[in-house]
Amino acid sequence: MITHFSELPADFDCSQHPIVVGSGPVGLVIARRFSELGRRVVVFEAGEAQPTPTGRDCLNVIFSERRLPGTSIGRARQLGGGLNLWGGQLARPHRTEFADILPFANGDWLERYFLTAERLLGQEKSVSSSPREIDRLATTLTHHELDLVPTSWIRTPKWPHRIWDALQRDQNVIIVLGATISGLALDAARRRVTAVNISSTDGRRRRFAASSVIIAAGTIESVRILLQPGDEGLTQPWQDLPWLGRGFCEHLDSAVATVGVKRQPLINDLFDPVYDHGVKRTYKLFGSTTLQDGQKLSGVLMLSLPGNIRNALAETRMLIRSLTPSAALAKSPAVVRALTNSAIQIGPLAWRYLRHKRLGTILNGSATIRASIEQPVRWPNRIRLVDDFDPSGLRRVQLDWRTGEEEGHVFLSLAKRICGWLNERGSGEAHLETALVSDATAFAAQADDGLHHSGGAKMGAHASNSVVSHELEVHTTRGLYVCGAAVFPRPGYANPTLTAAALGVRLAEHLATTRSTS
Repeated sequence: MITHFSELPADFDCSQHPIVVGSGPVGLVIARRFSELGRRVVVFEAGEAQPTPTGRDCLNVIFSERRLPGTSIGRARQLGGGLNLWGGQLARPHRTEFADILPFANGDWLERYFLTAERLLGQEKSVSSSPREIDRLATTLTHHELDLVPTSWIRTPKWPHRIWDALQRDQNVIIVLGATISGLALDAARRRVTAVNISSTDGRRRRFAASSVIIAAGTIESVRILLQPGDEGLTQPWQDLPWLGRGFCEHLDSAVATVGVKRQPLINDLFDPVYDHGVKRTYKLFGSTTLQDGQKLSGVLMLSLPGNIRNALAETRMLIRSLTPSAALAKSPAVVRALTNSAIQIGPLAWRYLRHKRLGTILNGSATIRASIEQPVRWPNRIRLVDDFDPSGLRRVQLDWRTGEEEGHVFLSLAKRICGWLNERGSGEAHLETALVSDATAFAAQADDGLHHSGGAKMGAHASNSVVSHELEVHTTRGLYVCGAAVFPRPGYANPTLTAAALGVRLAEHLATTRSTS
């Protein structure tokens, strides 16, 4: 069921159930999996059913150095969270990255978590085989140190009404809107989280006990919650973990080459969308670059091709869908207000798509190769709090974020490989971007961010170099879990939603099993 904090009865009790903080894709996947396993769960969402100016204000970030547009473009405080902005790409880490991103991965058993996550995110069918044309092309990429990776797309990124209707009827899932987590309460020994403190913008405050607390509010908001002081301003036990807030990462995205297409069929075979059993897939070229210190950084290459009307229409349709309310509204003024706030929210994203030619590929001109790369995990890149408060009473975030020569090296390495492959195949005459060749570090500093935040609560075996265990439990404190891209030890190349959701499925199953056997 979906309700509001102001409508909760005075005797509402969830002390025997887990609490999930955040109703974005990861939080809702966790909740839906709990429900499937017969467990009741309460989801607290700070936002309302539709975006509001106050909600946007609460997401404002202060920047110490470089500004990161994705902190406003790529986040939403409302029912569904990032589902309202997410394009629906489902991508897994590359096989060479699995052990780095999922340190516990050691067998095929992991596959079922990904399959369950795909289903719960809205992918009704899974496709494992590749078209023969793709397989043939893959063999030509090997000596250029490139690999083909598939991305599948769900049909309705914001979810169809049937899923929202099912959640509304589901007695095992209680979604509470307008409920901001203002703090976490501990037991007398300060070793276990026992409750969450909830507040609203109109001043109401309540405390709700829980069997466990799962923070799944997106990378920045999850870390922000962990950094908030405890009761009476006390420092929480986990706030002494050295890596809390550290290692924030983002994907960088930029055009790295132009291509004068010579053999259109060969280009189309690789970059055109493929439809199989009703599932849309696109292919990207994956590459990994080893730096002088032995560290590996990954990235993918994509093509924006003039005249690709079908792809342009698909992207435009996705943005139009983002403008529509996520649930039916009864009153016309509410519909108008929701559409207006959604337009304000989605406008900057639409402009970015135009600049990247994702909407403008119906225009004439050269084809463009774009690269999306991961950042190295840097200690100085961090999320921290400042002495300024948002309308909900929480301290605001300051983001310390920068790029370096490593990113420039990856951009240049991948661009040289794709140009070499295209020229060798005779598919097109490829030319590197002049700015990339002349100063790769400066080029990376001017690249767009990828709207894929990660880090700040990374996963690991020891409290000295991580925040949560491989079971996603905070090292210092029982009953407190973090799930999402914030826990990734490194970003990898992939869009983070599917991997984060798979971690959520694993966590829900672990907690449901632990509870049932305890």
